[in-house]
Amino acid sequence: MKQIDNIPSLGPSPYPDIPSSVFDVSGIIKLLANINSNKANGPDLIQCWVLKEAAAEITPFLQFLYTQSVATGQLPADWQKANITPVSEKGDKHQPANYRPISLTAMPCKILEHIIFHDIMAHLDSMNILIKSQHGFRRKLSCETQLVTTIEEIGRALDNGNQSDLIIMDFSKAFDTVPHQRLISKLDYYGIRGNLKSWITTWLTCGEQSVVIDGLSSPAVHASSGVPQGTVLGPLMLLLYINDIGDNCNSAIRLFADDTILYSIIESTLDAGQLQLDLSTIEQWAKKWLMQFNPNKCFVMRVTRKSHPIIFDYKLMGHTLESASHYPYLEVELSSSLDWSHHIDMKTNKANRTLGFLKRNLGKCPESIKELSYKSLVRPHLEYARTVWDPWKDKHINQIEAV
Repeated sequence: MKQIDNIPSLGPSPYPDIPSSVFDVSGIIKLLANINSNKANGPDLIQCWVLKEAAAEITPFLQFLYTQSVATGQLPADWQKANITPVSEKGDKHQPANYRPISLTAMPCKILEHIIFHDIMAHLDSMNILIKSQHGFRRKLSCETQLVTTIEEIGRALDNGNQSDLIIMDFSKAFDTVPHQRLISKLDYYGIRGNLKSWITTWLTCGEQSVVIDGLSSPAVHASSGVPQGTVLGPLMLLLYINDIGDNCNSAIRLFADDTILYSIIESTLDAGQLQLDLSTIEQWAKKWLMQFNPNKCFVMRVTRKSHPIIFDYKLMGHTLESASHYPYLEVELSSSLDWSHHIDMKTNKANRTLGFLKRNLGKCPESIKELSYKSLVRPHLEYARTVWDPWKDKHINQIEAV
């Protein structure tokens, strides 16, 4: 009942209703033609290659089905089912909490999600609803653009002799804990109303999930909260839910989906106190909207060249945040001096291990296979986000070139 009772209000909405979705035959055919034929089928058991090969024949039926589904706010039964594949994250693989649930859903429903996603994004862009500091799952924005923007600001402060304190924050299972009714209230605030709101409500709240491992399936259960990972609309729902997280903060905030950094230039303990105040504001936002941070995985990094930096004990949920001299943010190792030695060491070591594996196993393969394997499995370690950390020291250049 906690999700339903006392839902916070964002106040009167300044946004108009989103325009009605139009399901165009040519657009549906184009989406069907771009399906990866090798993808696994969903709970409806319709093979992806069948949808792709028969696109022209089935599109009129899908157009009618999509139109009726959104108009009535209802989904076919198979579209409300999801096969959950657990994907291991960091940590002990024997602990269920260390697995991310990826939803495998019916492909026809995903095609409809693509169309709805496009319509919602057009509405959000026209109204400038999504905050500029959010770079996740957005066109022309990426991990790299987020890193470049953040490092540029922090680097300029460092060059000017200033200290920047970064609070690196970690949500606890953000995708899995989004309360449905609170999310629906935010959709209404942002102008997603009427039939489309009803359809998304059904899509969110009426779904059944079964965990499938090695062909064995668990009993189906309803998801009481969360947005399904592996779907098209899931990430967008998360972006809308956390869109107002930094509304009352004076410090800079950067987000890539739920990866959050709060930072500010620190010239005195008063500046540090303001950063703590903003951190507490975000903590109150999380309580208000029933989200949680994991304080044991949140850190403070002081980026400075000062021999005597300002030290302030930042607290989150009563927990004093641990200080870190380096931390992996969006797969790039940030350091308190913005020196990339640690990042380059990690990436070249990983690339060399992969290269050694290829040498041991592809010795008798044709040169074309070796080249393809090298470019696919080794070089990405050295090229990811290189615009951020591109080395200028000879020792680092040689270290990379040696791979």
